[in-house]
Amino acid sequence: MQDFKTSRSAWNEYQAEDQSEQLLLYGDLVRRLVPGKKVRLQFAVITKAKSPKVQLLEASFDESKLDRTKRVFESVWSAISAGHFYPAPNLMQCSGCGYRSQCDAWRGNSNQGSVYA
Repeated sequence: MQDFKTSRSAWNEYQAEDQSEQLLLYGDLVRRLVPGKKVRLQFAVITKAKSPKVQLLEASFDESKLDRTKRVFESVWSAISAGHFYPAPNLMQCSGCGYRSQCDAWRGNSNQGSVYA
């Protein structure tokens, strides 16, 4: 199973392991749908540069990391279902965000007092 990614620079093995949560979930789903099927987790990273290159990097299957990812997913899904949304201000994205007023209200600021205006 391959997950295609684009990047400005080449990845290393650490990045493949660090970014493998979604790939682990996909692999777990395939294992459930096709019992006994050997699943290989791999990133195909396309480097966007003057001379693009493609890397194939393996990600190991880690049961504890998969379990943690599932718990995080369940927690997020529960919060969404219950209507709990928490702002995560980010100077790179706040200027174009459609939820600035809600974020400011959650933080106790009026729209005029936004630190991201």
